[in-house]
Amino acid sequence: MKAILENVKKNTPTLSTEELVHMAVNVRNAFVSSARNSIYDKRAFTSLELDQPLWDYKYLESKYAKEGYSGEALNKKVIEDSYDQKSLTDAMKLRNFDGIEDDLLYQVAQEMETAGAKCVKW
Repeated sequence: MKAILENVKKNTPTLSTEELVHMAVNVRNAFVSSARNSIYDKRAFTSLELDQPLWDYKYLESKYAKEGYSGEALNKKVIEDSYDQKSLTDAMKLRNFDGIEDDLLYQVAQEMETAGAKCVKW
């Protein structure tokens, strides 16, 4: 993913850091969604979606602002974190699988199946 972002930055020098950060979030979300879509177990998939939702730029902006980041530093932090191996690995770890009610998992899985969706953006 880092190579994708560096290639875009190299080939589009007029791209602002803010535009690049949105692209980084979208590329990361596409990667995570693709990996999650390969999970056969709907309970595991649903648990991941509930526990580790796809990234939202506004949420990240607020989170990092509370940590003291702003402007270019905030955008660079999001970009760096978007291709951080630990962050990507964490996005695929089940943490609360046993702690989520089976009824909720079943309901969400059924709604996903009824909608014909493989990926739900929370």
